Amino acid sequence: MTTTLAESASLQDNVTVSWSLAISGSQFGSVVCPKSATVSQLATLIGIEQINVVLSGRVYAGHSETPFLHISTSDSAETKVEVDVVIVTDSWPNPTRAMRWKDVDVSDEDCDTHTKLLRALIELGHTDEFDGVRCSARIQQEVQYVVDGSFLFVELSRSYDVWLGFLGNLTVDGVATAPKSVWLHADLHTPLQPVSVGRDFELPVIAAQYTAAHLRFEFEDLPRKDSPFRLEFDVSVAMARSEPRRVLSRTDHVSKEGWALSKGSVAYSRSPRCLHALITVLGNHEFSMPSPHSYEYSIAPAGSSKDVEASFIGLGNKDFFIEDSWYRSRCEYSGLSVRRKCLTENEQPWWPWQFALYARCRLDRV
Repeated sequence: MTTTLAESASLQDNVTVSWSLAISGSQFGSVVCPKSATVSQLATLIGIEQINVVLSGRVYAGHSETPFLHISTSDSAETKVEVDVVIVTDSWPNPTRAMRWKDVDVSDEDCDTHTKLLRALIELGHTDEFDGVRCSARIQQEVQYVVDGSFLFVELSRSYDVWLGFLGNLTVDGVATAPKSVWLHADLHTPLQPVSVGRDFELPVIAAQYTAAHLRFEFEDLPRKDSPFRLEFDVSVAMARSEPRRVLSRTDHVSKEGWALSKGSVAYSRSPRCLHALITVLGNHEFSMPSPHSYEYSIAPAGSSKDVEASFIGLGNKDFFIEDSWYRSRCEYSGLSVRRKCLTENEQPWWPWQFALYARCRLDRV
């Protein structure tokens, strides 16, 4: 299927947009349009309302008025752009809620919760009665950096196949604390949904997906300290049999909050946050986080920390490159690592340090 907006336009002024429906894959085609056409006009061209676009697997949302001229980088006479189309809808249920879970009591054993769940899953065998086992667990984790003086991010461990919900009872350094807000994030920039105590996450949080998931806790008066924060809280977690786990890891899901899950990983979020953040690193630890290749990054010293350096940690040196002080990753499995290059005469190795992190959504192709 080929549609031409302006047949009189020269070949140099055109762009061929090959598209497919990212979630179901049931629709696909291509349109030829002027490079001045915007992403929002693509919906009219293909006859689908309320779309978002994922450009070659990279987040591409919130740029509806951007012309394709600024997306394509080819110098050829006719530029080709491949996009996935995501339709925003409220009709995508969380499949974990329909699964048949066997509740497991793990309070009477000495080993860790992960081992207890694994034993229960093995005992379950291949019965058709249950898809997996679940329980309540107490999470203990150190948080080694603070964002903008108020936010602590806790990455959800891959020790469990499925994270079902947040049950509360949060303590910070042993003191019971009520956070101002709790959000589920894919990464530092990608908020997914507000979290309510005792309610299942809307997003199916599956360990098989490569996109990391975090709980982001916001506090009114977070004390300043030199060492990492120690957080404890209750959650509902599960382990699934192999076949249900494979099905979950390929889950497609769209949310009215403005994100889409495609093949078990976050495909886009239309409301990025923390694109300019002050990061305080505690106890001289290195700062590291997932860095989706849909973003590029720049850092600057802040506070008393005058010299910092950044690098990508990934599959190899070819996974990233630097241009005009902006770091870019080619690989979705990469992470951003930031460390203090050296100490001043008055600094101690264990003192916390700061830097400003800048991120921006990419509109280009590598």
